[in-house]
Amino acid sequence: GCALPLADVGVVRWVCLGGGAGDGLVSLEVLAAQVEPREPEAIEASTTHPDDDVRMGARREAHHLSGVESLAAARRWIALGPEDELAWAAMEVIGKGGGRDDIAGLRELSRNFNYDASMSQLCTAADALARLRDEESIPWFRDHFASSPYSWLRRRCATALADLDQKFPNTLAIESLWDCEEEIQGLAAEVVSVSSVRISERLAYLSTSDA
Repeated sequence: GCALPLADVGVVRWVCLGGGAGDGLVSLEVLAAQVEPREPEAIEASTTHPDDDVRMGARREAHHLSGVESLAAARRWIALGPEDELAWAAMEVIGKGGGRDDIAGLRELSRNFNYDASMSQLCTAADALARLRDEESIPWFRDHFASSPYSWLRRRCATALADLDQKFPNTLAIESLWDCEEEIQGLAAEVVSVSSVRISERLAYLSTSDA
């Protein structure tokens, strides 16, 4: 909860970079838990620590950073590319606290990874682009909504499309009334453009059943 005094942060940073594996992991967690983290560079430097667990811990804790200084670091990490976990941590940090000027970097990263990316990475991209209301990413949301086997990602994409895509009520929302995901059915029912007896009947059915 509370920020460490600056002197204590310095001690933790020294242990983080120079200590053994156990000390390094504990120190990473302490640094990342700061209310206004002042040492994202220590976490970044720990990604080259000789111990595998510390390197993995550094990348994991990078996702939890926040604050002005962490944003500055994240804007540097975003350029590392889709193969580097720090870039995905950057997308999460920027997605939570960035602004319109960050959209281009987020969009570029989201479009330059393969479909084998983990679900958490894909969901991170969807959350960031949706929060920043990037209309140029509408094709990206449509693509992943249609092709992803991940229900968590499809729900995020459907929510973003309902908010950003003016065509959604007359296109994908209609199909989504029969989606296998109940949450997506409900979202579609809220925004769909009623243009036929078939749609009206489906809406009536959804309103009276557990579908």
